Amino acid sequence: MEWLLDQWEHFAATPQTLDFPEMTLLCGDREDPLVVGAGTISLNSPHRFDYAIKGKPNDPRYAYEQLQRQEANPYQPTMRFRLEATDETGLEFAGG
Repeated sequence: MEWLLDQWEHFAATPQTLDFPEMTLLCGDREDPLVVGAGTISLNSPHRFDYAIKGKPNDPRYAYEQLQRQEANPYQPTMRFRLEATDETGLEFAGG
């Protein structure tokens, strides 16, 4: 099992920036995504990351409504956005 964990060790190094050809910012469960596009995740420390997505929402009105809902309910866990990213090999990551 140790060799398997060694393959992921490079993700523990901070700071670093990871590039992804596809990132998705998800709203609630079974809802349309807020935006899909290419982007980066910056691992600033073992406890913090930032991300940037370059994309355009399919429906700007829906995106605006979701942003308003998130702002009105900042402490409601089921309404928090979730980030998913896929690297160039097809490996999928969940960013929280």
